Amino acid sequence: WYQGENNCGGTMGNSMTGVGYGCELVEMVKEWRSIFNAPDASFGLVTLAAGGSEGNGENMAGMRWSQTANFGTLPAPNLHNSYLAQAYDLGDPMDNLHPPCFNQTSWNTSVCIWPPASAWNDAVRPLAPAVWQNAAPSFMGGIHPRFKREVGRRLAVAAYNLLHGGTAAHTGPTIAGCSVTGDSVTVQFNVSLLRSDEILVQPFNTNVSEWGMQDSNAMAVCIGVASQQPNCISDPSLWVPAAVVAGKTGSTVTAVPTPTVSKMGAILAVKYGWPIGKEGGDSCCPQKTVTEGHQPCIPGSCPILTKASSLPANPFFALVTAGKCRCMSPQVCDQ
Repeated sequence: WYQGENNCGGTMGNSMTGVGYGCELVEMVKEWRSIFNAPDASFGLVTLAAGGSEGNGENMAGMRWSQTANFGTLPAPNLHNSYLAQAYDLGDPMDNLHPPCFNQTSWNTSVCIWPPASAWNDAVRPLAPAVWQNAAPSFMGGIHPRFKREVGRRLAVAAYNLLHGGTAAHTGPTIAGCSVTGDSVTVQFNVSLLRSDEILVQPFNTNVSEWGMQDSNAMAVCIGVASQQPNCISDPSLWVPAAVVAGKTGSTVTAVPTPTVSKMGAILAVKYGWPIGKEGGDSCCPQKTVTEGHQPCIPGSCPILTKASSLPANPFFALVTAGKCRCMSPQVCDQ
């Protein structure tokens, strides 16, 4: 199931309150299973790719969360035998380009930037030549990104490891909790879901002076005074990007925001893969060279993924209370 763009203008809702897309998705799967008399039929889902909101960017984070029945990943307690491929980092890599930057036959090296092979992660690097050719015609822009092979690979990895005897991780790193110490946040990911895999942290530029948008799908923290915490879910001006550093174990990362938090207030919330607001931000490539059309957005560019299977971290939004994370119900991340 790789749909939902038309629903971004509606109510995202919550599967546990019987409202909106979160509920509709669960009921749809139940109905299909009933029609086919297959109550345990497996169900694979792809979350919406970057750029697929159809003008409703403020709802994109809620949509992706609802695509997990609001539990943060699949399977969920009310959606068994289900699995997903995250695509928030898989927008069309070349749709943003402007002349003279188009493909290998039209590439002015004084203006255009082609990323070196080392900038592509292991899963997508073999596909770089096809992206470079940019031969397949684009259709309707962001809602039909052409970079489908990696979507298929992620679905195959999830299905194999969840339902067909595989023993590796079937989903990307999933938040289990966090703790705030001074000016940094340590995020703990679910060890059981990682299985034998561990966290890989990719380089990511957090220098907003080199960005062409206010927000991104990478790690960020909401900073302010306590009374502003309710506004973290909707006000992009409260958020600052955070550099991600691999933790001391294979299941944690430390997020270090810039500028120093203590000069601005306290850490009120933390997010990842969760764009805030209507104007931009739904991208793992916020740098000006991409937004101005001089460089492709490399697929899989957000910083956190599994090391062996190259599955991106599942998006999350969590308020910080007494130094600990608290996800929105029904998702739990209070370890």
